[in-house]
Amino acid sequence: MEDLKILEFGEIKLEIELKISKSDFNWTILGNAPAFEIFFAFVKNGKMAVPGGGLKAIPSISSEDVGEITAQTVLREDLNGQRIKLTGPEAFTFPQVAKLFSELSGQKVKHIKIPLFVFNILSLIILPFNPFVRFFYKSLKMLNNFPADMAEKVPEDHKLLRKLFDYEPVSLEMEIRQRIKENKFKDTDKKHERIKGVSGKAMTTQPTD
Repeated sequence: MEDLKILEFGEIKLEIELKISKSDFNWTILGNAPAFEIFFAFVKNGKMAVPGGGLKAIPSISSEDVGEITAQTVLREDLNGQRIKLTGPEAFTFPQVAKLFSELSGQKVKHIKIPLFVFNILSLIILPFNPFVRFFYKSLKMLNNFPADMAEKVPEDHKLLRKLFDYEPVSLEMEIRQRIKENKFKDTDKKHERIKGVSGKAMTTQPTD
């Protein structure tokens, strides 16, 4: 982060973790990766528009897994003094996720790279009025420069989780399939409503891709 000139971005978090680690509490720190939502947040109308492109692989995890692991951690006494990385089994780039989404849904999801400098300029202009935008830019910058060596260790970190905790992880593929299923149900409901409005009687229709 020092090379990226965003050292202060994680200083508060690191300072808190340091104070906790030096305390007399029975502590366990769970350093969870971003939730899968980070990928879906950039998808709209068949496009995945990502500031900076998101070309570096990053770890991610299901929010359901985070909840399950956290619940088990609270009930255990044998994890004292440990910092545990929470992640899914693989690290993904945004283009990889766009391709996976396309394959599973049968609909093309086009990956688009938005120049990061646009957000840099915008954040500087808005800084006097809204400093959050500047922090958002720094988070995007860190996202696009995630260390490759840490991404390579993701499978190893995940194996450790499976050894430490009793749970069945939700994969990114499973998450995508579930969201596709939910969206199709929503689309079907909307089509039923439109057809009923036109014909005045209940009809059924098949959702289209």
